[in-house]
Amino acid sequence: MKIAFLDHSYHKKTNSTAFLAEMLKRAGHEVEYIWDDTWRGGSDIVFDDIVGKYDVFVIFQAIPVTSVPFSETGANITFVPMLDAFDSEYSLHLHLPRLKFFSGCKILCFSKHLASAYLSNGIAAKFYQYFPNAEEFRATNQTTGLKGFFWARRPDQIDWRMIKQILEKTNIDSMHIHINPDPGVNKVLIPHEDMHKFNITVTNWFEDKKEYIEKVANSNIYFAPRYSEGIGMSFLEAMAMGKCVIAPNVGTMNEYIISGINGVLYDIDSDNNVKIIPEALSLDYDSIQTMGQNARKSIELGYQYWLSKEKELVEFITEDLEVVYNAQFQLSIEPPPAIDSSLSCELLPPKATIYGRLRSKLKQYSIVRNIYFALKGAKK
Repeated sequence: MKIAFLDHSYHKKTNSTAFLAEMLKRAGHEVEYIWDDTWRGGSDIVFDDIVGKYDVFVIFQAIPVTSVPFSETGANITFVPMLDAFDSEYSLHLHLPRLKFFSGCKILCFSKHLASAYLSNGIAAKFYQYFPNAEEFRATNQTTGLKGFFWARRPDQIDWRMIKQILEKTNIDSMHIHINPDPGVNKVLIPHEDMHKFNITVTNWFEDKKEYIEKVANSNIYFAPRYSEGIGMSFLEAMAMGKCVIAPNVGTMNEYIISGINGVLYDIDSDNNVKIIPEALSLDYDSIQTMGQNARKSIELGYQYWLSKEKELVEFITEDLEVVYNAQFQLSIEPPPAIDSSLSCELLPPKATIYGRLRSKLKQYSIVRNIYFALKGAKK
């Protein structure tokens, strides 16, 4: 099949979506990229101009212009949304119009929260949890002391005061902060007294990813840089390197991390105060090291799951829309009872809805549960 892969052109630099296109290529399909440059002044992608040129369309965040609803184009479309585009799982109910924008299409989700939201609105969706190959990342462990790494990418979401609250629960020896925020976001300011107190070093720019990886490798604590993630490549790579990731209790981080086992999650109140889960969790050196080792093991186990789902995922993308919708939304409606002609009142017809029990349709393999038992050495 000839597949059009519509993607945000910034991903040329990060290469964070290439895994999906490569998967389709391995299955023997011809994949052609169509890059969205509108974010830096480029022209819109007009779906009407390309609709008849490909067998299948994968739309990865980059939404083209269309003269009619996508469901009326007759195209076999799989849309790949990111959870962080909806703020978090706690805000999905505020975005119903956006969820329904791709009604009649297939939705490939890398967050179980997001898949549930689409399914509950009658839109065919599948959840596949992505894991990188841990063998591509060198496992590094500090032999002495606690060393932290934080990329201050979104200080409007996770500010220095929040990180400081967590550091004060540890005996941190040093901290490296990479101050290079996303476009349009102000840089974080670190008070001079904190620079000295926490032995902080700073970078503002890395020439290539190797420099970034080296800084992460020299730490044993990795602070997640954003409140929520679409997939979470940065913290997944840190887990693959054996780092203890400390992150908000929000997707997708809370879909990978079991707090106190393979990382640490924390809640945030309305005043940006943080609360470690559980509160009594020790953040000493031995605990951090153990959670980091479990983090790498989690990625190793998860990657086997990811590989086992490759064929199924490709089939979901290439399968006809009608087949997928029929499979996900089959209804079993009991026939109405026989009408007693002696009754004068009118019997109401049976109610039918495709909503209600749709959560039960999300019967995905619970890899995180299995990882938990594997790490604990318990029997399921």
